[in-house]
Amino acid sequence: MKLKKYYILLKLFIALALVLLAAGCGGTGGSVGSGNADTGAITAKLNWSGDTSRHILSAPAGVVKVRIIVSGTGMTDIQKDFDAAVGQGTVANIPAGSSRTVTAQGLDASGNVIAKGVISNITIIAGQTTDAGTITIIPVLALADLITNGLDSLGKKDVTGAKAFFKEAVDNYPTVSTNDGDTARFFYAFTRAVGVNLYGTGTTGALGSVGDILDRMGCDSAGRSLTNLAVVCPKTLPSNSPTGSELQSFLYTVIKTELEGALANLNAVSTSFSKSWKEPISGKTYISDFGDVLVLKASIKGALAGILIQYAYNLNANIATEANASHTAQVFLSNNTSFLTRASGYATYLSEAKTYLSQVADDLTAAITKIEPSSRNTAAYLINVNAQAITDAKINLPIWKASLASAQKYDNGKDGISGTADDLIVNLSPFFAGINLRDLMPPITGNNASGYFPDATMGGVIVQGSKMNEDKNGNGIPDILD
Repeated sequence: MKLKKYYILLKLFIALALVLLAAGCGGTGGSVGSGNADTGAITAKLNWSGDTSRHILSAPAGVVKVRIIVSGTGMTDIQKDFDAAVGQGTVANIPAGSSRTVTAQGLDASGNVIAKGVISNITIIAGQTTDAGTITIIPVLALADLITNGLDSLGKKDVTGAKAFFKEAVDNYPTVSTNDGDTARFFYAFTRAVGVNLYGTGTTGALGSVGDILDRMGCDSAGRSLTNLAVVCPKTLPSNSPTGSELQSFLYTVIKTELEGALANLNAVSTSFSKSWKEPISGKTYISDFGDVLVLKASIKGALAGILIQYAYNLNANIATEANASHTAQVFLSNNTSFLTRASGYATYLSEAKTYLSQVADDLTAAITKIEPSSRNTAAYLINVNAQAITDAKINLPIWKASLASAQKYDNGKDGISGTADDLIVNLSPFFAGINLRDLMPPITGNNASGYFPDATMGGVIVQGSKMNEDKNGNGIPDILD
């Protein structure tokens, strides 16, 4: 296989991977403080009638607390609770900016949201108080109805719509510990993990969605379907296309945050969880249970480890310049001398990645116990694995986990279990200590390797059995790059 193929992927892998991934108030109108020089304030009235044509200022029976949440791109949600009987209060220090959203929630004594209203596209001006107008509060759907609507949306391949229903279910019923509560948390986590936003956020600063990336790359808005992706991008990328470092930051700040939220949802699902639903791709009906929870947790932790690993290295490059000029790998590396070198803070990111990967092994080991064919009718379940795969996993998972910290043998069985002469021995600890990947690259001329890897052990990772420099045809180039 020619190195050119690897090079093309090297330039574009981050953007393509992201595409495939991988979102003061009260009845009488409370005032809001303006905060410091970088913040503003907001004031609004609440209408509890559920009808914009008439106004009821008093909270209905059952509402004991009012929660106001201000959210928007580039800021952390700000929330404050008020006694419903008081009907007013102050929310301070809202970061200035446009497209802010104000959500008013009526909470019952258990903390469940029983009524809610939202007003969007509010601009907060530093040092000023913005009047958001009137927020009309309406009763929320029952938890069972939100779940039904979410699963119906999934069945219609509307992942984005399903995500919205499950988010509302989790937000409105955070304390429910029934199977419905677990169902909402599981499917919200699932849609958070797969339901990336393919449309732009309209912001001009940092990337806020995969759609922002596609917009800046000049890609058409048509064809942005998670289940049938057919995005057309120009052959010549715009000069303001995201750089490598911008894409790294997007993964670390946006995707990582969403995956961490999904993981928190899964951590709240009980071991008794079980739900029948229609899987949107095949259209078949399956059962998901705690085995699926464990597998999804492992998948998310693996993705988080990958995000941390990429952030530990310098992958910055002007993607538009390199792609438009059709530079060779040799020129690309010459232009980007820091590419694949360790980034500042790499030790912390690699250590966190190592911890996540160790937990992946633990979660998959626990999942095996739950999904083992002998314990259930596997055909009815979304996650099902054959007996041989289970046996192999039981052998290899402990070895893989141990190799994160020390050298471990993968026995090929040719010289007996006790023999080690022809076995692969791997020690991943040098990698997580921080290997400079740039130093491990073979010499490159044009788009092709022109020699062997300088270290066949890859920095001590492959202790024995390395075939990195295997050259069966004797042409002076490793077979894996030939």
